[in-house]
Amino acid sequence: MTRSIGVLGVLFAIAAAGQDQTPVFRTRTTLIEFTLIALDKDGNPVTDLKKEEVVVKDKGRPRDLALFRYEGGEQPRSVPPRLPGVFTNTPDLTPGPPRNITAIVLDTLNTQPRHQVWVKAQAMRHLRALPPGTRVAVYLLGQILAVLHDFTDDAESLRERIEQAPVKLAAPTLGYIDDMAREMQTLIQWLIDQQQSAAMIRRLLQAEMRAHESADEQRVRKTLASLEALGDHLAGIPGRKSIVWFGSGITMLSITGEMRLGSPGSFRSHEDLVRNTSRRLAQQGITMYMFDARGMQAQDDLAVERSRAASSGTGQVSLFERLEVNAAISADPVPAMAKFAEVTGGRFFWNTNDMGRAVAAIVADSQGTYSLGYYADGEPDDKWHGLDVRVARKGVKLQHRKGYLSAAPPDVPLNWTVDQWRAAVYNPVGSTAVRLDGRLQLSAGADAKTVSMIMLIEASDLHFRQVEGRSAAAVDMAIVDKLPNAEYEMQRNQVEVPAPGDQDGEFAVVRHTWELTPDATTVRLIVLDRLTGRYGTLDVPVSDIPRAQPNPKPGAAER
Repeated sequence: MTRSIGVLGVLFAIAAAGQDQTPVFRTRTTLIEFTLIALDKDGNPVTDLKKEEVVVKDKGRPRDLALFRYEGGEQPRSVPPRLPGVFTNTPDLTPGPPRNITAIVLDTLNTQPRHQVWVKAQAMRHLRALPPGTRVAVYLLGQILAVLHDFTDDAESLRERIEQAPVKLAAPTLGYIDDMAREMQTLIQWLIDQQQSAAMIRRLLQAEMRAHESADEQRVRKTLASLEALGDHLAGIPGRKSIVWFGSGITMLSITGEMRLGSPGSFRSHEDLVRNTSRRLAQQGITMYMFDARGMQAQDDLAVERSRAASSGTGQVSLFERLEVNAAISADPVPAMAKFAEVTGGRFFWNTNDMGRAVAAIVADSQGTYSLGYYADGEPDDKWHGLDVRVARKGVKLQHRKGYLSAAPPDVPLNWTVDQWRAAVYNPVGSTAVRLDGRLQLSAGADAKTVSMIMLIEASDLHFRQVEGRSAAAVDMAIVDKLPNAEYEMQRNQVEVPAPGDQDGEFAVVRHTWELTPDATTVRLIVLDRLTGRYGTLDVPVSDIPRAQPNPKPGAAER
């Protein structure tokens, strides 16, 4: 659904109406919306595709397109003036992106300092190649995901912010074990020559290996959580959304077995985690472009290792050579980065020091982008459905995400844990997965701290289910007064938001009044759909909340 700027007027109309006004909602069939990239045989953008040239099949059947829109050119639009006390988390109501935006991610969590310099240089190069007016934001992926610069078309300010970004130390990975292994093998051989026991050294190596494995797994999970948080942050933006990730990436495999050190070791795969995150991002209309910060790489070859062992006269792999091979496999980010690009319909650039062509390809993709949408039929089955998209024009190549998740929410609403609520409170990028608009006002009087709020929740972002013969959405709403020193006060309410049948409306209306916590600097409003897990956040600086005008005393006009 495309939002109308009339929502601002709606807020004031509701505020003027009586407090017993019945909220109205509209539910509708699930719209499967995705972006399509059309390029010619030379990789140039195709900008004149027609709706009738594109065929989309779902479950083997052609679907009627309810949405077909070119997103690659300039799309100027008027932005309404900001009205006092009205706030929104919906990007298309703020000065900014038409329907084609880029989020640059600088990964310092998984990238060594010597490669972080390359990351910054390539990000700057990418900015220089973007067409004028492109809307870009820059994020730093470290221990947390932080905003370096919000969306802007001011390329110079973006470059300055990237240049100022700190170079940070990354945690060691399993890839460092190969150096350690060689050193340990030399030491063990010396101990054997001296008729000393090597068991202690072997145990130390095993412990070190397990520690690195645990650190790698934590880093993978933290990276995926950060990407999903960024996906939630961008979810409310219509049209094309690109994440350009510069870094050394994460791994999908961890192999520590077959060490011949007295324990079986282990084999772990993160493929399911990577695939699920890729699908969630694809579901939010995000295309991933992956840049491997390691540049040109020499590839390890197990056959070479075996040949080296054979030439040593033993014919067998030595005690730690197998560990070196396992460590190289465990440190390889290529499979995971390729999976992100494949599932979301993006690209993966690796094993090269020349990124000029890569940047040109991304620019061409952005200029050859279309938004497509059709309505799915049947009940959600909680399965991943492939998308078959074809074009009836010779010489045109298409790129798009590989499918969509027909998510079936649970019958019983879920409750967030304390840690999940804390993460939503402190999340620096916020979420637009549930679109929110609010009109806030402080009560009259210099010392009054009562806040009155009218909030509009996009009905199409909520999931309605049957509850005792009526359709309702299970919503958890939190009001968070943020205080200095990262402290906060939070109040929560769980409500069943009804969908009133045939009444025509776009928004769920929520009213609330509360006493503002002394010294609060910002209010964060959080709305959680307890059936889908989607949530939205709306941040309101206390200093921007207008104060109500006091009512004039009777007879004041005559005097």
